[in-house]
Amino acid sequence: MNILVYPFTDARGIDKYFKTIYVGWSNQNKAMMFLDPSDVRHQPLKYLDSQTVLSICLLGHCDRGSELLRSETSYLADETDQAEGKTATAAQIVHLLTNLGMTNSTRTRIKCLNCDSGAFAHEFDEFGQSFASRLKERLNGSGFGDITVIGYIGSLTLIPNKVPPDVPHRKFAIIDTEHGKKAFPGSNLKVNVEGNYDKDAATEQTAMQKILNFSGETGIKL
Repeated sequence: MNILVYPFTDARGIDKYFKTIYVGWSNQNKAMMFLDPSDVRHQPLKYLDSQTVLSICLLGHCDRGSELLRSETSYLADETDQAEGKTATAAQIVHLLTNLGMTNSTRTRIKCLNCDSGAFAHEFDEFGQSFASRLKERLNGSGFGDITVIGYIGSLTLIPNKVPPDVPHRKFAIIDTEHGKKAFPGSNLKVNVEGNYDKDAATEQTAMQKILNFSGETGIKL
């Protein structure tokens, strides 16, 4: 069961993620609920069957090694500062999901469907921790350690409606590999994180090298 969560209430973001992505995915029975901060008063996640395998799809914009997610409005304005209502840290995301009624369960996973949410920033031989890793670390310390967190490598494109025959995936990213530009489905870009800086950095490096060295066909034509 996919539940889309957009942690902001700006009109541009709602238009993109609710009116386009969610509507398209729900029409294909790929999403059953869309939530934003205005839904906390109902705590909708609290009432889901505890035996349900739940995927919380976290929306918004991200960068390599980012400390926060950014709203659609903030992203389009090329803003870089942290601002209330326009950005959300890992701690704020955990607070929001808690208020939406999320419970600690091995059947729950959070998929950070944000560009480079699973990518560390590589500068001067140091690694800026990925947002997904920061989120998992915060969950571990907040009583939600059983929840799985998945980040992604690359600039994700989310496809809302009917998918052309040559693009058979609802999410993909184009990566400049050692063998030229290739479009990879989201399943090839996933990074499972533990919330441990060193372990997650090593996992991301292994995943990135596998992508960069990939020489076969990905199933998506450019």
